[in-house]
Amino acid sequence: ASHLNVFFFARVSWLQAALKALRLSLQIVGAFHDVVAYLLAFAQLGNSPSSFCALNPEPLTPDWGGTGRIGTELQEIQRMIDSLQNPQDPSEVAQLLAAHRDIMFLQFDAAIRYRLR
Repeated sequence: ASHLNVFFFARVSWLQAALKALRLSLQIVGAFHDVVAYLLAFAQLGNSPSSFCALNPEPLTPDWGGTGRIGTELQEIQRMIDSLQNPQDPSEVAQLLAAHRDIMFLQFDAAIRYRLR
């Protein structure tokens, strides 16, 4: 009976680890999907997300460079991930991408409000 308990607990432990990995993977993929969607939306608006950032403002222009600039924005996200204390930790990456998604939402909201004025 004790061998059965060890097997059961090992299996439960493995299942919990797999569920945690799945949850973190979905958080990363979901946040990254949203970030890419915002980048595409900014490209359609004609301005980069940093046009609406107080720390690094760019002038509003009629042509942001469209989808060609998306690669540059994605490289910046990679640099942010690389600068994490532990860039191999999926929970840190998920938190960073979720925070970046929230910032991009606010920037996109500001861009839309600016366009509607």
